[in-house]
Amino acid sequence: SWSEASGDAPSMSSVGSAAPVAPPPPRHPLAVALMTAWAALALALAAREVRRYRRARGRARAMASAPALLIADLAELAPRVGARARVDVRVAAVASPYVIGVRRPIVVVPTALLADRPRLLAALAHELAHVRRVDGAVRVVQRIAACLFFFWPVVRLVNRRLDLAREQACDAYAVIS
Repeated sequence: SWSEASGDAPSMSSVGSAAPVAPPPPRHPLAVALMTAWAALALALAAREVRRYRRARGRARAMASAPALLIADLAELAPRVGARARVDVRVAAVASPYVIGVRRPIVVVPTALLADRPRLLAALAHELAHVRRVDGAVRVVQRIAACLFFFWPVVRLVNRRLDLAREQACDAYAVIS
């Protein structure tokens, strides 16, 4: 009984008519200036982070390749820790071992550790734990948050605590393996 053919139903042309839409209110110039400044500063900080990462990765790639014994130790430790097997190892005169990269991680080992095998194996297990846990990707998310919320001290505090927790978790992996 309520079909359009019956004529009793309201016509579609009368249902779709609406009042004209008002234009949005004008934006306050100070708000626009602050948002522009925030965006410019966040982009500048992000660009700086990308430059730093590329420089550090380039320096790691330029370091000397690890000796065959160190590569064999890494290949033996990787399955025990649960890390993927494709990790590049470099040796350099650095203060402490570290890993850089997410897709193709590079583990950098200090030359001073080559003489102390137990400490070397512990350091390799720790760095392989970073690879297994994909800490590089988490660090990228942390850096993005730090760039976007550079004005908020809580973000810096949380990032420091996450860094500490990450290092403690990798220390636990090194002790277990």
